[in-house]
Amino acid sequence: RQKATVGTLRGVYIPFWTFDAATRSAWRAEAGFHQDVPVQVRQGHQLVTRTERRTRWERRQGTLEKSFDDLPVPASQGLQPADTEGIEPFPTADLTPYDPRFLSGFLAEEVGVDLERGWAFARQRMQQEIRAACAAEVPGDTHRNLEVETEFTGVAYKGALLPVWIAAYQYGGKTYRFLVNGATGKVA
Repeated sequence: RQKATVGTLRGVYIPFWTFDAATRSAWRAEAGFHQDVPVQVRQGHQLVTRTERRTRWERRQGTLEKSFDDLPVPASQGLQPADTEGIEPFPTADLTPYDPRFLSGFLAEEVGVDLERGWAFARQRMQQEIRAACAAEVPGDTHRNLEVETEFTGVAYKGALLPVWIAAYQYGGKTYRFLVNGATGKVA
């Protein structure tokens, strides 16, 4: 803390794309059910009973429906999706139409990520969340060979300027970024 050189904390309106989608996924996997069974083994001249864990595998399948509402993806050249996930969520239900008076005293970045690339980021993140949700649906103690096929419907998007406070500091010759959600105060 004493050796870090902290820059100025600045309020910036960062451009974001927000995406909505309804998804329906079919999943298939092998569900593993653990069972501890007694096994006799020879130790020297005597038989000893010990317990071994065995897994019985069964094919299982199911479906999962999941909706996404206003999943944010930064449309910024300077911030990547991984940078801003730590300060989510943003209260997008309270978005208002653009008014230049909101920007008074703040910087505003221009859109640097086009809609197509933003959707690619959003779709990848949605698929990761869907895969994790499908994995949680597989019964048993463990699973393997999970396959997920997802259909996206009702895809919609909005562009938004969202408030973020940004500071950078240097420590040990490296630069680190400090982000604060300007609407909720969440820090990353």
